[in-house]
Amino acid sequence: MNIENQFIKSLMYLDRNKTNIAKNILEKTIEITRQENNQLYYIKINTVLGELYFNEENNIKAKEYLLEALNTKYEEDDVLNYEKGKCKELLNEINNKK
Repeated sequence: MNIENQFIKSLMYLDRNKTNIAKNILEKTIEITRQENNQLYYIKINTVLGELYFNEENNIKAKEYLLEALNTKYEEDDVLNYEKGKCKELLNEINNKK
């Protein structure tokens, strides 16, 4: 399974408002990223899933994915800095709702 293709496919489904299909693809693909130690897509997928659950107001699940993305080590990268910044932003919003 090509992780990048699956990730792009999930984004395509999100663009078409087929959230459940996208989530299923992401949930399956995240397991592959873990097995293959692909931290780049592991962080990206956790961020997307965190944002999806945040938008569904499932803050417990959102927090789980967002924290996982933030706590995954990876060398400095503009894309990942953006992803991790997004995670921090969403976590702040979750924490401010309490």
